[in-house]
Amino acid sequence: MSELGVNECDDGLDNDGWGDIDMADPGCTDPADLSELGTNECDDGINNDIDGLVDVNDPGCADPADLSELGVNECDDGLDNDGWGDIDMADPGCTDPADLSELGTNECDDGINNDIDGLVDVNDPGCADTTDLTETNAAVECDDGINNDTDGLVDINDPGCVDALDSTETNAAIECDDGVDNASDTDTLADMNDPGCTGPDDTSELGTTECDDGVDNASDTDT
Repeated sequence: MSELGVNECDDGLDNDGWGDIDMADPGCTDPADLSELGTNECDDGINNDIDGLVDVNDPGCADPADLSELGVNECDDGLDNDGWGDIDMADPGCTDPADLSELGTNECDDGINNDIDGLVDVNDPGCADTTDLTETNAAVECDDGINNDTDGLVDINDPGCVDALDSTETNAAIECDDGVDNASDTDTLADMNDPGCTGPDDTSELGTTECDDGVDNASDTDT
């Protein structure tokens, strides 16, 4: 005949999975206690950190005395590590609580400055959310990945772009990057299509040849 009872703290079983049985379990106050569960987050039978795992099965729990199911991994620490507003398992970059990072594989959630504008993911104006596949923004010339002013330079690498929010790659202060056939040479050619421009940062469309230097070389009043 056995002295074991039916209550969890007197049945000879490890009911909460922590390896301690009956009165050796910190959740038991006496043999009449109906449950081995305690009051600490890692021993209360509740999914406290909403990661789908409870107590002993939660990687954030070291033992039943652990006060929190949160762990040190980014997907189990209770923090919004990638800045998108989603925490731990609510973040699309997390596959499970043991995942070391909330970052995902999409350009707007990978932690990389993909469009070389100095801004990454949530801080890049080209990103709408974590599901956005590209950091570029088709509506903004300085963030669309296109050489809009045909000077061979794209987006932030174009001297006409102040930042990724700049709506145009042209620069009104620079003759060879302002999109205009300036009055200085009136040759109907603008910017890098003008032979007088050596680069998009050239401040004048005038060249060195007599027919493009803005000077009346033959003294015939025509330049």
